[in-house]
Amino acid sequence: MKKELIQILKEKVLLADGAMGTYLLQKGLSPEDSREFQNIINPDLVFSIHKEYINSGAEIIETNTFAANSIKLRKFNLENRIKEINEEGVLIARKAAGENVFVGGSVGPLGVLLRPYGIFSFNDLVKMFKEQMIYLIDAGVDFLIIETISSLLEARAALLAAKSIRDIPVIVQMTFTGDGKTKFGDDLINSLDELKSLGADGVGVNCTIGPKESFEIITPYLEKSENLFSIMPNAGYPTILKGKTVYLSSSFYFKEYASLFLESGANIIGSCCGTTPEHTKAMAEVVLNQTPRKRKGRVYVEVIEEKEEKLEQKIVYSRLKEKLGKEIVYTVEIDPPKGLDYSKMLRGTESLSKIGIDAVNIADNPMARMRMSSIALAHLLQEKTGIEAILHFTCRDRNLLGIQSELLGASALGIRAILALRGDPAEIGDFPKATSVFDIDTIGLIKLIKGLNQGKDLGGNSIGNPTSFFVGVAVNPSSPSIDAEIRRFEEKVEAGADFALTQPQYDEKVFEKFISCIEKFKVPIILGILPLRTSKHAEFLHNEVPGISIPERIREKLRKTPDEKQPEVGKEIISEFIKNVKGMISGFYFMPPFENFNLIAELIEKIKSSG
Repeated sequence: MKKELIQILKEKVLLADGAMGTYLLQKGLSPEDSREFQNIINPDLVFSIHKEYINSGAEIIETNTFAANSIKLRKFNLENRIKEINEEGVLIARKAAGENVFVGGSVGPLGVLLRPYGIFSFNDLVKMFKEQMIYLIDAGVDFLIIETISSLLEARAALLAAKSIRDIPVIVQMTFTGDGKTKFGDDLINSLDELKSLGADGVGVNCTIGPKESFEIITPYLEKSENLFSIMPNAGYPTILKGKTVYLSSSFYFKEYASLFLESGANIIGSCCGTTPEHTKAMAEVVLNQTPRKRKGRVYVEVIEEKEEKLEQKIVYSRLKEKLGKEIVYTVEIDPPKGLDYSKMLRGTESLSKIGIDAVNIADNPMARMRMSSIALAHLLQEKTGIEAILHFTCRDRNLLGIQSELLGASALGIRAILALRGDPAEIGDFPKATSVFDIDTIGLIKLIKGLNQGKDLGGNSIGNPTSFFVGVAVNPSSPSIDAEIRRFEEKVEAGADFALTQPQYDEKVFEKFISCIEKFKVPIILGILPLRTSKHAEFLHNEVPGISIPERIREKLRKTPDEKQPEVGKEIISEFIKNVKGMISGFYFMPPFENFNLIAELIEKIKSSG
């Protein structure tokens, strides 16, 4: 079939079908359900959609397998049915296609990030793509269509996987924004040329943008390339109407642009999200039985624009950075309020500033409990007290877009120190139905922040003036898996961590052993200190708070102490611990129990007076 398909595309423009996923939603499928699982539980519906597109003129249909990979199916607990879902998708399409319509095996993106931003390697991607592709090929597709790929690296992995199986035509379509770049900064012309050089039989563009912007970004490519080319735009940008996602581009509008795609030299013309058989029928009027147009270069007149003079932003560095490692620093955790009133946090910071603390740590919805924005409170406290804030920033609540956007905002608001955290999962918090995002992990977050410090976003695109974040990470010296904790800490250091804050510690021997293991990394350690108030407080921390371990001897001592004397004994315990470990660290990170700022002030003054 390879020679037949490729030869036909050189002689005739083929019309492809339109959307499957969004059309299934129009047919009544819930957004919470797997589109691809309909191959198993509702094959007649999938078959009918294929027939609608064929009856509208489609000469190519794609299998309903776009997200039928192990990663995407895992969301629905269907990863163990990947073989069945892909095979049935092909069987349904083959039955609908008959002898005269080509069947393309649809392979969409995996939706994961590679190291160092994610947990997967390039070889992991190849393996996962290959798993799905084998099922599609064995079931009898005429060719593979790898589509909606927003990273050249992922496109390479998919193409490599396809080429490693057997000789079958492969078309690779990437998705770009209106500036001709992917969200990761990959350029259209360079990306498609590279994929062709790596063995793609055809390349193209699909999804994300509508016909107009698609035409504008593909024209420069088609004017210089003889490669087989496929174009399948969305029906414009989606909007919400009466609670439903809708696309506004009409079938007549698609017919007009189908003519432009044809004249530009496209070999396959189809459509993507938001389109229906009506769009295909309209395009059929201008596409069917047409031969590929000869691509002609155009003459361009170079327009030299006067450069706009830009004001250079003065880079302000963290004061904590200047001091850390040279003398002991003192930081105190401030939890944002549950509402709008942050006066208690402001008073606490003002009182602590009088004894010379260096920074306040602003927690980010700790224990997944809803609080005021940590960025907002960090800015307010810095602005009103002059004390630097260490912004705790988690991967839990923000996707990649939100992470980068909020970090830029934090920088603009004068925040310079960041504690990069994964974050407690949302399901343990006060809104258990909230979703945890985790587009990246802590290592990825560190690398992303360091990229912003170089003036580049995640895609390598310039952000103009760079940020100047001082990046901290968390570490737990009393972890039950200390070897794994040290290995993870090493990865954080290699990713670019500048300093570390520990979980609250109570056992000097355990802490001393940990310090001896991580001295080689040359990273300043700020020790977590959470004074114990009562026996019940100690038992709660030890038994219910992840990451905190309190020796039995300490808990036993508190249990044997009369209730009224327990706070004083708790203070003595932590004071003795501080005295024993002070020479091993670069600073203290105090966590006020029950927001008792006076206790923390007392401990800091005692440390300073003892020299």
